[in-house]
Amino acid sequence: MNKFIAKIVVLIVGIILLSPFVINAVRGSIGSSVPALDIVLPEDGKCVKDKEYMRANHMDILEEARVKAVRDGQRIKDYSLKNCQTCHKNRDEFCDRCHNYVGVKPECFECHHFPTSKDKEKRVAK
Repeated sequence: MNKFIAKIVVLIVGIILLSPFVINAVRGSIGSSVPALDIVLPEDGKCVKDKEYMRANHMDILEEARVKAVRDGQRIKDYSLKNCQTCHKNRDEFCDRCHNYVGVKPECFECHHFPTSKDKEKRVAK
């Protein structure tokens, strides 16, 4: 009798765990892709790497540049956050929009000042 109850419990837990997948399969949402975010890219100039590479790896590039600067004293101008700001001037339309879309909060702006439009409005109001 105990083995029978154990099998029923395992079956119920399995159904509960698999139910989201079954529901999505019935709705047809499995395999559907999330629409790409249309971010504002700079009109002139070219990034240090191509768009697809930067979307996937910019955080690693910035972290590596940070480690080299902080630990080794080597500043790499092409891969610095300051260099990014020369082309991507609007943090709201570029950094924040993309980071909000994917649900991450970067640590960059806790130390590095890259003003948002709200910051600029406050400065003008003073």
